[in-house]
Amino acid sequence: MLITRSSTMAQENIGWHWLCGVNSTDLDDSGSFVLDRVSDNTCFIDLLDVLPHLWFILTAASVLLALTCFVRFKHSWRSDYILRFPGHILRWLISIFLLICLFASLAEGILTDETFIQSLGGRQPHLYIPPITALVACIISLVYYHHMEVWQAGGMAFVSLLYYATAALGEIGKLIHLHDAKQSSVKIARFDLSILQLVCYSLLFLLDINVIRCKVFRSNPNPSSEIVDDLTSSEPLFRAYYVNLASQVSFWWLNWIFFLGYKRPLDVPDLGKLPESLNAETLHHQFKEEYEKEKVQAASKGHQPSLGKVIVRIYFVRMALAGILKLLGDFAGLVGPVCVSGIVLYVADFYYQTERNEEASISSKENSFLGPL
Repeated sequence: MLITRSSTMAQENIGWHWLCGVNSTDLDDSGSFVLDRVSDNTCFIDLLDVLPHLWFILTAASVLLALTCFVRFKHSWRSDYILRFPGHILRWLISIFLLICLFASLAEGILTDETFIQSLGGRQPHLYIPPITALVACIISLVYYHHMEVWQAGGMAFVSLLYYATAALGEIGKLIHLHDAKQSSVKIARFDLSILQLVCYSLLFLLDINVIRCKVFRSNPNPSSEIVDDLTSSEPLFRAYYVNLASQVSFWWLNWIFFLGYKRPLDVPDLGKLPESLNAETLHHQFKEEYEKEKVQAASKGHQPSLGKVIVRIYFVRMALAGILKLLGDFAGLVGPVCVSGIVLYVADFYYQTERNEEASISSKENSFLGPL
């Protein structure tokens, strides 16, 4: 009876210890939050930061499930391509950068938690649960946005708009807490990552406002009127510009031709028809037009026309994008060695610190056993 009563009292006193840790100063003896000054309570701030991400995960999943089963979206607008919303590429680039920041936040939280284990002897899950939920929410937001474009349902942006606004408020709360805790320094990773995440959420919020402006409050609500000539042909197989950025960069949209080539040899009709913008006649006309402009400019300055300038004018954007991707790929090659170096240094420091603690403990025991001579 005494054991049962003790276990019941222990369960009642657990409270928020499962989130904040058994030795957390953010909780009182009953396991409730100490809210004398909210901005000083780290665990409570992290809990508030989780709520927007958790809400969006549940809401976005419910909306996608409901609209997938909804006949009007499932059958009347079903295709193998998408019509990109305004800011499509910028949204994907910001979301990818946000994913990188969230992975870094997760690593920072895990390492900080390991430090607390050594000093306080208990885990503090609130340090890494927020970035985990934010990671899941960010991935779901990309899936949500993709289906928004597939279904041409601009009204779905209201859900993500509210999410990005509340997520940005959560990051502002974290920054206020770090400022009150005297940790608002660029040398502190948690502070830097919070600023970067706040910028990302703010930019995504502005992109959603633009989508609502262009797709919801527009004069022509019929999405089929935006279909370009390239997609009205009988063989629209080249869809590089009518898929999401991830599929375009990774050539995922070409899987159909790989599967077909695996089954049988490919013929010329299997490749379909190139878009009008990539036909030789269109490219020749574009190059000739720019070359004539260059001839006029060169003649006015008394110089020979430069083919290099013509090529840069036509293909600068593509060359710049290819150069950025190449630069990112080269930088990504440095991530592995740097991570391995950091892990080795951390493990070595932890190992030798443990050895020093054990030697100090043994030495103190020997001194207490022998006593003064």
